[in-house]
Amino acid sequence: MADKKQTQILLINDMAGYGKVALSVMIPVLSHLKFETFNLPTALVSNTLDYGQFDILDTTEYMENTLLVWKKLMFSFDAICTGFIVSERQSSLVYEYCKEQQKSGTSIFVVPIMGDDGKRYNGVTNQVVAYMKRLCSIADVIVPNITEACFLSEYTVKHTYSEPEIEVIAN
Repeated sequence: MADKKQTQILLINDMAGYGKVALSVMIPVLSHLKFETFNLPTALVSNTLDYGQFDILDTTEYMENTLLVWKKLMFSFDAICTGFIVSERQSSLVYEYCKEQQKSGTSIFVVPIMGDDGKRYNGVTNQVVAYMKRLCSIADVIVPNITEACFLSEYTVKHTYSEPEIEVIAN
């Protein structure tokens, strides 16, 4: 009996040195679920942004070079899941790559990391929200928390929502 090919997922997200988030959680969980995972780190982050102090190493240049190599090697994925995006340049790179991969049947999942508990993460500006909206425009599935959904839909962020409000935000 032939072995079934594992679903290959590219994870485009940050790696935090301190904190159980992003790639440090996605890789083991998806691997445990028998997905073959690959990663393209958007940044190396000293710790999660909620501590108020952090350092971020932007990996955009590395990403550009890596994607050129992968294109030459003709790597492809069944799905791409994006998370934390550091800059507009990086967002454009990820957008174009996802759009190109989507043409060959790759599913695009966007987790628009921008905030939680009614507020933006440190460093998330209106410009970040705008380029995250652009990335979401090509996604097959978008997985925001309620705060991020409000940012994307331009709905007022509050602490509680009625069911009809949630339907408006989700659409």
